[in-house]
Amino acid sequence: MSRTQLTACVAMVLFLSIALACSGERRQRRGEPTEAFTFQHDNLERTYTFYKPDGLEPGAPLLIALHGGGGDAAKAQGYYGFNPLAKEQGFAVVYPEGVENGWNDGRGDAKQIAARENYDDAGFITALSKELIEKHDLDAKRVFLTGASNGGMMSVRLICERGDLYTAAAPVIGGIPVDMAETCKKRIPRPVIILKGTEDPLVPYEGGGVVNDKRGEVLSTKEELSVWLTSAGCDPEAGTSETFDKDSEDGIYTEKQSWSKGCEEAPVILYTVHGGGHTWPGNGTQYAPKAFIGLPSDDVDATKLIWAFFSRFTR
Repeated sequence: MSRTQLTACVAMVLFLSIALACSGERRQRRGEPTEAFTFQHDNLERTYTFYKPDGLEPGAPLLIALHGGGGDAAKAQGYYGFNPLAKEQGFAVVYPEGVENGWNDGRGDAKQIAARENYDDAGFITALSKELIEKHDLDAKRVFLTGASNGGMMSVRLICERGDLYTAAAPVIGGIPVDMAETCKKRIPRPVIILKGTEDPLVPYEGGGVVNDKRGEVLSTKEELSVWLTSAGCDPEAGTSETFDKDSEDGIYTEKQSWSKGCEEAPVILYTVHGGGHTWPGNGTQYAPKAFIGLPSDDVDATKLIWAFFSRFTR
């Protein structure tokens, strides 16, 4: 890579981080303020933000929301918009932070210090969730995982490695890292809901190299779906489908495919945003140029549908 290319790459990463922060701040104004805390794990001081609505009943569920690469807790809670829903529906949300804004999600991404130094992010998130459950009297049998991009892939790693502790997962614009495929094939079956855009230029829908082959590899969506269905025991021929198209003139529509026959306790749902890019469905912010992230979509509200899915399950 030339010096000019390197400079452009660095500038783009900075631009995306700032853009996401601004997008998150706009959405977060609808929620209540949260407080940042520190947590010691594996000789590292880690940081997280925790949102517990006033008057939350004992035994409430816990949602773990993981930021994307280059993000942090503040950006995640703003961009995802879970806090107002948590207050309405009665659950707590924790937003852990990765070391230098990234997660060791199983891709072996050498550009992320967490992966390069093999930090125990899975152990950190697990230990943190256990402490919060005990300290705040939350329900250990209703602990859910979600996140976008790097955070989505981290949620995949956790649900595949520790299905004994987590109830369900919702990876958004992420995927199964190639190096995690065998682990996911042997997972404890848990419900999974996936949201992906067919025109995502950063985490390709058809699989392969992430961020122009620079940040590890993911399975294609077809391969990923096969892993989820087979490991859960779903009948792949017994799926149902429906379509959502809020704006028939924007060239984007969303297809929902669901499988539950043979896997009633661990169903699989895939939302494919046809024409959609590297964005959180329902947050229509074009936080970066189309050439870098593709287009946003408002056909479905990922925040609401993820929680509606999670609220059906307990371990």
